Amino acid sequence: MLAERPVETQRVACRSLLVGIALLLVTSFFATLARADRPNLIDNNDGSRTVSWSLTSSENLTLAGIDLATGNATLPWRPHNVSWAASQFADNGTTPDANLTFGSDGISLRPDASSHVADGDFTTATPWTYENSQGGNVTAQWNGTIGAAQLRHDSPPSERLWDGFNSTTGWVGIGGTTWLNTTGKREGTAMLGLNFSLPPGPKTFAGVQHLVAVNWSAYDRMIVWVLLLNSTPPLTFNISAFEGATSHGTREHPLSPGWNEIIANLSELGPTRDSLVSLTLRLNGQSVPMTTAYFDDLRVGTAKRFDEASRIVQPLFKANATSASPGSASLRFNWSLPAAAGIVRATGTVNLTGPSGAFERTFERAPASQWTVVVADVSPMSIGRGWYNLSFSLEVVANNTSASSVDMRIDDVSLFFPNRHNGTYLSAPVSLGTASDFLRVNWSLDAPAPASAQLSLRSGNDSNPSGSAWSSWVSWTGSGPYPLTIPGALYVQVRAVLMTANSSVTPVLRGMTLETRHRAAQGSVVSGLFTVPTDRPFLRWRTFTSADTGPAGTVIRFSISNGGFWKPVPPGGDISGTSWTSIQWSADFTTSDGLATPKLQRVDLVYDLVGPVPEIPYLSYGLGVLAAVVLGTAGYGVVIRRRFAVEDVFLVSKEGRLLMHNTRRMRADRDEDILSAMLTAILTFLKDFDREENAGLRRFQVGGKTALLERGEHAYLAAVYSGRVPRWAGKDLRRFMNDLEARFGERFARWSGDPDDLQGLKEFSERFVTRFRYRSFPLGKRGAR
Repeated sequence: MLAERPVETQRVACRSLLVGIALLLVTSFFATLARADRPNLIDNNDGSRTVSWSLTSSENLTLAGIDLATGNATLPWRPHNVSWAASQFADNGTTPDANLTFGSDGISLRPDASSHVADGDFTTATPWTYENSQGGNVTAQWNGTIGAAQLRHDSPPSERLWDGFNSTTGWVGIGGTTWLNTTGKREGTAMLGLNFSLPPGPKTFAGVQHLVAVNWSAYDRMIVWVLLLNSTPPLTFNISAFEGATSHGTREHPLSPGWNEIIANLSELGPTRDSLVSLTLRLNGQSVPMTTAYFDDLRVGTAKRFDEASRIVQPLFKANATSASPGSASLRFNWSLPAAAGIVRATGTVNLTGPSGAFERTFERAPASQWTVVVADVSPMSIGRGWYNLSFSLEVVANNTSASSVDMRIDDVSLFFPNRHNGTYLSAPVSLGTASDFLRVNWSLDAPAPASAQLSLRSGNDSNPSGSAWSSWVSWTGSGPYPLTIPGALYVQVRAVLMTANSSVTPVLRGMTLETRHRAAQGSVVSGLFTVPTDRPFLRWRTFTSADTGPAGTVIRFSISNGGFWKPVPPGGDISGTSWTSIQWSADFTTSDGLATPKLQRVDLVYDLVGPVPEIPYLSYGLGVLAAVVLGTAGYGVVIRRRFAVEDVFLVSKEGRLLMHNTRRMRADRDEDILSAMLTAILTFLKDFDREENAGLRRFQVGGKTALLERGEHAYLAAVYSGRVPRWAGKDLRRFMNDLEARFGERFARWSGDPDDLQGLKEFSERFVTRFRYRSFPLGKRGAR
C-alpha cells in the first residue's frame, strides 16, 4: 500500500491534467458564443443564436444626442435659461400699474419727480437772494464759473515779526547760557538756543530775558515758536514782565518734543503794556538734566474777532398738502468746503420754514475739495400748502492774528414730495417652447428698509392662467437664488408686488434669471456592424426585439442595415426575409414632451443556422481526448494556483497617498489592523526604495507574506502574496504597472484626492487580482476582461 501511493498520486495528477486541458479547449471553442465584448453572442441550443446588445456603455455604439445611464439610453436634458432685465419685464407685462415705473435699472415705485426748488443747480443767480453778514466779514454770491452758490470769508494776517532771533542782541540767558544755531531754524538766518538744567525741589525756571523796555500796548497777541529736544521731565512755557513795579505773567502752556507754536494773550501782562521791562520767555519745571531749547519767529499782532453769518434764500410755494409719513417730503443738496484756515469755526446751516413748522440742520468741516450729499426727510414740517423759505447760511467765528479764509459752496438743491404708493407687476403667460422642468430662480432686487417686495412664480400648461391647468403661486421676499418647487410645465407667469412704508424709498427689481431644462427632441443610437461567425452555416435572420419603455408622447423607431442602406424594422420585429451575413441596427428617439423620454435597455437579434451539426467519424473519441486535455490543463492550473495567492494590491502616489486598495481576503472589512500594518510597512519601505537609482523590482516580508514593489512614472504598485511567489510574478507586476500608467497616469499626476477622479481604477485592478496570469490588452478595449 505504501509503495503504491506515489503511483496513485501520479495517476490522480494525470487525470486532473487531462481534465484541465479538455476544459480549456472546450472553453476556447465556445468563447465566440459568449464573449464579454459587445455584442454578446448566445447559442440557443435550438439551431439559432441571439446577438444581444446591452446599453450599459458606448462600446461598439455611435451615440448622437443620447445619454447612457443606469443601463438605459435616454434623450438628454438640455438647459434653458430665461433671463429678464428691465426691458423684458416691460415687454412681457400685462396692463401696467400706474404706481410702477420701468427704467433702465429695473422696476420701481413711481415718484412725483418734480422739484419745488427753482434753479437748484444754480445755472443763474435768480431766484436766489444773496445776503452778506452784518459786519461784512462773511459774504454770499453766485459763482457763475463753477455754477454754484458761494459763501466765504477771506482776510490777511493782523500780525508782524517782532524778533526773528537771528542774533543774541537784547537777550540774556536766565538759568542757562544762550547761543545761535543756524541749522533747523523756522525763519530767518538763525534761532536762539538755551542750554539749561533745572534743580530738584520746587518748580523753577530757565529762559531768555529782554532787558530793554517794550511797548506792546497796540497788541493783544504774541506768537513764538519753541523747539524742545526732550520733555522728560515735562516742561511748560509762559511769559513774565514788569509794568512799573508790578509783575505780570501769562498762563502756562505745556510743551512736547519738537516745535511748539505758543500763542500768548498779552492782555494778561496788564491793561496798558506801553512799558514792559524784564520781559522773560520762561521754561518751567524741576529736576531737568542739562538740555537745549530753541526760540524763533516771535510775532505780535491784534486778533481778528467776529462771529458773523451770510446766507442765500429762496421763497417757494407748495400747492398741495401732503402726509407727515416718512418720505412724503425730501430735501437734498450738495455742499463742499474746499478752504477753511485761520478760524475758530465754520458752520453751515440749512433751514426750511413754513406754515407747518421749521426744519434746521447744521453741517461742519467736510474733507477739502470734496462734495458731500445731504438728504433730509422734512415730511412733518412741510404738510400744509403755502409759502416756505429755504435758506443756506455760513457762520464764521474768528479769534486770531494769522491770515484766514473760508469757502463753502452749495449746489444741486431739490425739494421733492414723492408720494409713492405700492404697485403690482404681473406678466402674461410666457411660453418656454416645450414642457420644462424648473430648477431655480435668481432674483436681482434692491430693497432698502422700509421698502420690500414679494416676488412670485407659477406654472401652467395652457395660455389661460385663470384655468385649472395652473399651479399655485410660490413666493420669495429677497434677492438671491432659490430652488424651485413649481411643477414642470409649458408656461410660466411672474408676479412682483413692490411695497414701501416710506414714500421716498422704493424697492427696485433689476432682473430675474429662471433656470429650466427639457429633454432633447430627438437623438439616435447606431450599433457597430456585426458579422455572423463562419463556424456554422448561416440561414437567415429571424426576429428583432428590444427592451424599452416609452411614456406618452415618446417614440423609438428601429431600422436595420447591412452597412449600405437602411430599412425599418416591421411591427412585431419579424425580419425573417433578411439574409445579410453582416448587420447593424439604429434606434431613433423622439419626444413631443420636454419632460419625457423613451428608454432603451437592450436589443436582441436572432438568426437561424443551417441544419444540425453533421456526424464526424471518431467524433466521440476525439471529444473525449479533447475533454481530457482541457480537464488536465484546468487541474494543473488549480494545483499551481493553490500554492500562492495575490491577497492585496496597493497603489500609492509619489507623495505617499493611497490611490487604490484591492483585496481578496474574505473579511477585509474587519481586518483593519492587518491593512494598517501592511500599508505602514509599504510606505516605510518606499522611503528607502525611492532613494535608490535602481528602478527594478524590490521585495520584502510583511506579516509572514511577501510584498513585491514596482515603480511607475506617477505611482508605486505593491502586491502582497501568500504562499510561494511564482517566478513570473515580477514580470506580471511590471506589465500591470505599465498598463496602469498608460490608462490612468495623467489622472495620478493631477489627482486632487477626490475618489470620483479615479473611477474604474479598482475594477481595472480585478484583472490582476483575480487571474492566474496577467495579460496586457490594447487601450481601445477598456471593458475587456
